[in-house]
Amino acid sequence: MKRKFKNKLIILLFALFSLFIIGGCSMGENLDEVLENRNLTVQITYYANGGKFENNSFEKDLYYQANTKALNIGIVNPTSGSVTVTRNNYKILGWCYVESVTDEEKGLCTLGEEFDFSQPLTEGEKIILGAKWQALNGLKVVMACDEGETILVDKEANKVPEGKDSFKNGDVIGEIAYDSKDSVSVSASAPEKKLFSVANKTHTFYGYFWDAECTDPVTGTIKRGEEQQTVYAKYLKGNWTFVSTALDVTKMLSDVGEGKRYWIRNDIDCSSINGAPLGALNAEIQGNGFALKNLTFNKSLEGSDNKAAMLGDIGSNAKIENLKIENATMNVTLKTAAVVADVYFLFTSKAAGATVTNVTVSGTLTIEGPSGAIVENMMDGDTVVYDNCLFGGYATDEEYLQEAGENGFTVLGDKTAFITVDI
Repeated sequence: MKRKFKNKLIILLFALFSLFIIGGCSMGENLDEVLENRNLTVQITYYANGGKFENNSFEKDLYYQANTKALNIGIVNPTSGSVTVTRNNYKILGWCYVESVTDEEKGLCTLGEEFDFSQPLTEGEKIILGAKWQALNGLKVVMACDEGETILVDKEANKVPEGKDSFKNGDVIGEIAYDSKDSVSVSASAPEKKLFSVANKTHTFYGYFWDAECTDPVTGTIKRGEEQQTVYAKYLKGNWTFVSTALDVTKMLSDVGEGKRYWIRNDIDCSSINGAPLGALNAEIQGNGFALKNLTFNKSLEGSDNKAAMLGDIGSNAKIENLKIENATMNVTLKTAAVVADVYFLFTSKAAGATVTNVTVSGTLTIEGPSGAIVENMMDGDTVVYDNCLFGGYATDEEYLQEAGENGFTVLGDKTAFITVDI
C-alpha cells in the first residue's frame, strides 16, 4: 500500500550536502515514488518536545540519501526553504535519540544520548530524535505558607509580578534571575534572594526548598536546566529573628523582652558564651527540637542581689517550646556570709500565663561561698537539701515533677547530679 503525504507540499532542500524532503501532497508523485526516484533511504522523525515546527506541527519527518548528514534543525539553517523549531522562553541545545514518546499528539518524549550530526547516515536507517531545550526563564518561586494565610506585599517592593499586592500558599511569587554563567547561588536562608518585603512584618521569610512541603532545603549553586526549575519560598507567620550561631544566641539572650520572637534553626555549640544569667525572660523562643549546647553562666551575689537562675523570672507572655539545653553550667558565688540567696538552675519563677513546653535541660549548678552563707531554697534548718533548687516556684520535688508532666519538662538523669554545693 502506498503511503499518503502528511502535509500538502513536497519541499526539496539541500543542506549540509544532504537531500531530504518533507512529506506533502503529490506533484504527480506519491511519497513512496519520491523516495524511490530520489534514492532517499534514510528517515528521521523529529519530535518538537515542547516546541513547535514552522507549520505549528509537533512532529516532522525528513528523508535523506545515504552517506549524507542530517539537518540539525534550529542549530544549522538550510540553504533553501525553511525548517524551524521554536519554543517560547527556551533555546534549543540540540537533538537526542528518543527513549520513549510520552505524548505523540504534542510531540513530547524522553531523551537519551545526544545525536551526532557530524556522522554520515547509513542506508535504511530510521531514526527518532527529540529536541533538547534550555529554559531562558529564571528560577520560578512559589509561595509556601499556612493554608488560609494572606501575605500582603510591601508597596515599595518592586520584584513581584505586576499588579500583585498579596500572595497565598501555592501562588507564583516571581523568578530569580540566572547570572551570565547560567547559574544562581541560593542557600536555604539567602535573605538577599527575597523577591518582596512583607507589609507590616506579619510574616518572615524562612528559606527556599525544592518541595512544597518544605522538607528539602535548597543549597549551593543551581544551574539553568532544560526545563524551568521551581523552588518554594517558606514564610512563617509572625516577625521572627533566626538563631543559627553562638553569636546569635548571645544577641538573643541580651534582648528577651516582650514581643521578641526567636526561631532556633539548628543545634548550636555555645561553648564560647560565658555570660551572666538573665534577670527575666518574656520573649518567645521556638526551639524546633534543636539544642543549645555548653552554655555557661556566672553570677556573683551580694547585698540585696540575692537571686539567680539562667533565665531569671519567666514572664506571663513568655513562650518557650521544643528546646533542648544541654550540658549547661551555672556558677554562682556568694560574696559574703551575710547573703541569703535563692539559686535555681533554669528559672527563678514562672508567671501565670507563661508557656514552657517540651523543654529538656541538663547541666551543672555550682554554688560557692563563705561559711555561714545560706541558699535559702536549698536549706531545711541546718541541712542542705535539693528541694526547690532547679526550676523555682515549687516547694518539693514531688510538686515540681507533677507540673513537669503537664508542661513537658524533662530532667535528664538524677536531679542531685545537677548540683554541686560548696558553702
